[in-house]
Amino acid sequence: WDWLSELASSSSGGGEGILDEVIAGRPVFSMPGRPGGFRLRYGRSRNTGLAAVGVHPALMVLLKGFLAVGTQLKLEVPGKGGVAMPVDGLEPPVVKLRDGSVIRVESVEQARA
Repeated sequence: WDWLSELASSSSGGGEGILDEVIAGRPVFSMPGRPGGFRLRYGRSRNTGLAAVGVHPALMVLLKGFLAVGTQLKLEVPGKGGVAMPVDGLEPPVVKLRDGSVIRVESVEQARA
């Protein structure tokens, strides 16, 4: 069972080399594995195919349109990229508000409020 500890230590790198792969001028939402960082919940749908990443439409509104349809993303896990596509069947984003409360943003309308 020694291989298990070796696997855990090699896979929990924290993304030290991730910035080496970022093209100059591209934004970085968050460093991988950092506490309090941006956690992307993504999934597959009929409109995503193999080279796209589905994100909840409310997330696009919460980011004020910064993450638009077709935005290219580089993900920590599974370590590949894809373009963002809205998929409303995904679990909605969970956000921490300025007052410290944590809520699930269930819809685009709630995200705009």
